[in-house]
Amino acid sequence: MKRQIIELLRFLLELLQEKSGQSVSDFSNKKSSKPEKLPMENEMPAQLMEDRTPKTFKAEPLPIYYSDPISRASIIGASIRGEDHKLNGLLCQDAYRVSAGSVAGETWVAIAVADGHGSKAHDLSHIGSAKACWSACQILEEAIFENFSETDGLQNFLNKKFPQNLMSFWWKSCQFDNWLNNQVNSEEKASFNVERYGTTLLTTLLFKNTLFCCRIGDGDITVRFNDGTLTQVFKDDEDLLGSQTYSLASTNVFDHVDIHIFPRNKIQAIFLSTDGLCDAHDLPVFQNFLSAVYDQIQEYGPGPVSKLLPKSLEKVSEKFGDDITFFAMTLEKNGDNLEEESKKPEVEPVQDNKDSISASET
Repeated sequence: MKRQIIELLRFLLELLQEKSGQSVSDFSNKKSSKPEKLPMENEMPAQLMEDRTPKTFKAEPLPIYYSDPISRASIIGASIRGEDHKLNGLLCQDAYRVSAGSVAGETWVAIAVADGHGSKAHDLSHIGSAKACWSACQILEEAIFENFSETDGLQNFLNKKFPQNLMSFWWKSCQFDNWLNNQVNSEEKASFNVERYGTTLLTTLLFKNTLFCCRIGDGDITVRFNDGTLTQVFKDDEDLLGSQTYSLASTNVFDHVDIHIFPRNKIQAIFLSTDGLCDAHDLPVFQNFLSAVYDQIQEYGPGPVSKLLPKSLEKVSEKFGDDITFFAMTLEKNGDNLEEESKKPEVEPVQDNKDSISASET
């Protein structure tokens, strides 16, 4: 009984952390006019947004904006319930978490984005995706505080220990969710089956000069280098067919964890997207969208652009139907001056950006 009480307290703490983790702060000094639309929005028919069903362990579909003047990183993002899910009365299977803090004068920012599988065999994947995001950020925070003075130690942890610690943390979290449901629903006891919580996961961490990227399953992480080229960090597995993907619930998940670490000073921006967006269009159109997001952030500031994201993602989902979660992290150069940036003259909004962009090979 004592152990159960402790676990319950941990669960309540998790809920509090989950709730507090969704709020973000605006430290931007930019003052500029508001852009009107992003390019993908022009390709979709107009349709009124419907009321969204509240999501368990989910953030509301509000635009996310966080700016850190110390690490000089700005984050915008949004998560929307897919049109098909609305029509069929299904929950949004996507989840996300933005976590930030500082240690010894060094700030860190982490983003986790997950996409629950959503089929009948994965009927609790909307919970599994949220727990995956929370687990990833918890593990990354612990790694930073234990290795903040040793860059090599942190990178060694990220490369070798992060997947194992993540899986253990996520598995136990899902196991506790099953136990808690059994306490509430005493008449319908269910044995623990981690497959019901199956989800994919995208994770990135910015700390000092390290930009860590990790993918389990599908979804896309794209980086924009200083020369303006865009590169998909991870390539899809050619052995998988159609909508098949790897999962945190897979027995051989450790064989399919993709990790890459970049030096921060070579990167202008990083983008995370669930497959509801990155698979909705071919690569040139998708990268055109990423390029437009980056260009408008540079011109108008991340705050105004963040307000466009929910509507733009809704337009994509109206045509393709899936849940969509998208985040963009832009990095200021060390020599940039935020005060100078705030003095930019106001300009006319960008209606569309159809410039082609190049993609380099990883």
